[in-house]
Amino acid sequence: MKKKLVLGTANLIDNYGILKNSLDEKNFLECLKKLNNKNYNYIETSLNYKNSYKILKNKNFTKFNITLKTNLLVNEILKIKNLFKNKKQKKLYCVMLHDPNKLLLRKKKEVYKSLVDLKKENICSNIGISFYDFSHIKKILSKYNFDIIQFPLNLFDQRILESKYKKIIFKNKTIIQVRSIFLQGLLLNKKHKFSDTKEFKNYYNWVKKSGKES
Repeated sequence: MKKKLVLGTANLIDNYGILKNSLDEKNFLECLKKLNNKNYNYIETSLNYKNSYKILKNKNFTKFNITLKTNLLVNEILKIKNLFKNKKQKKLYCVMLHDPNKLLLRKKKEVYKSLVDLKKENICSNIGISFYDFSHIKKILSKYNFDIIQFPLNLFDQRILESKYKKIIFKNKTIIQVRSIFLQGLLLNKKHKFSDTKEFKNYYNWVKKSGKES
């Protein structure tokens, strides 16, 4: 199984997550350089992130495979297409549906078609979907095909490993991506509002006993 590392950009020059951390552009570019040297050349951004256009247009990112998350609203589709009008922009690695619930609404077929059309127009190589709520996975994946499926996975959230989900998602040649592997940074930080909970105290003790504490 070929493994890849994708660098998220939600906290690039913007506060993100429970800890409200942000990363300045200088440190971000240093991260990119290190990743590129190790052939980890994947970046994920979103039209909901303030920095998305900067990432998509910046020449420093042309060597990277970019996944763009979107809710596929009419104005968002136009933004994506406008980026590629002059054909100077590198084709996206993936356009990923940010909100799976869009495929449960009345216009679900139009939403899926918008994704497929972007691939047909050679704007992206793959189409994907990112799940947060697992309750509709079977209903959605039984009707629609995706090249890439994304789920949260970390020490506290291992729903994806349950057999009822594995039968649905691990099929054909679908690429599986996991996100939130550090639980928005909580697993790397002892100073947050959940530090005193039983779950985190057990986690800290485990880390200490395993000798992995930095």
